[in-house]
Amino acid sequence: MSNPPVSSRLTSRAVIAVTGLLLAVGLVLSVAAALGARLPGDLPVARGVQSLATLWLDTVMKAVTLLGKSYVAGASILAAAVAFALARRWAEVATFLGTAVMEVAVQVLKTLIDRPRPPDELLRVMESGTSGSFPSGHAYHAVVFGGLLLALAVPGICRRWLRRALAALVLLLAIAISVSRVYLGAHWPSDVMGSVALGIPSVALLVYLYRSLGGGESPSQEDGLRQ
Repeated sequence: MSNPPVSSRLTSRAVIAVTGLLLAVGLVLSVAAALGARLPGDLPVARGVQSLATLWLDTVMKAVTLLGKSYVAGASILAAAVAFALARRWAEVATFLGTAVMEVAVQVLKTLIDRPRPPDELLRVMESGTSGSFPSGHAYHAVVFGGLLLALAVPGICRRWLRRALAALVLLLAIAISVSRVYLGAHWPSDVMGSVALGIPSVALLVYLYRSLGGGESPSQEDGLRQ
């Protein structure tokens, strides 16, 4: 069995290094969130985002943020799992269902940290929540679910233009959902940063699970979503 090329080994090491760095950042932000209601830069950044407010942008942000609601998130995970099950791509099914486990873990983390949401004395709060503020569940779902779509679903599309268009759409929606949480006053910027810092390593872990299950090895599997 031949050794993987040097470029492949370097790429793997870079991915591991970046993933480890982001995980460390996520853990540091988690500790900081448990110790304080907000970080020094949270208020000015949040006010800067809200300074862009217009009536039409309010409507857009309220619509976009719905995509991260728990019932929509659950439905999207189930829909992806069913779609891959119909294509008999069982590794993908298990991986997307693993997203639900990750999101439950995030809810447990929110409960343990129990950071208060931004108060309406400091920001324009257009959406309030009953759970802790850190991390943002909406942003975490957008990062993890979107990341898995980019890693497992989008590459299976034959037409390059459509593949690129869908990849751009997924990225745009993930960014928009994350920004909407600050714009609506539902979260501090550091809540969203924590979601991204924890979400990307979660994607890496789920992709590792996918490969451990033999995902992507069978040519017949590749044909499942290409048809």
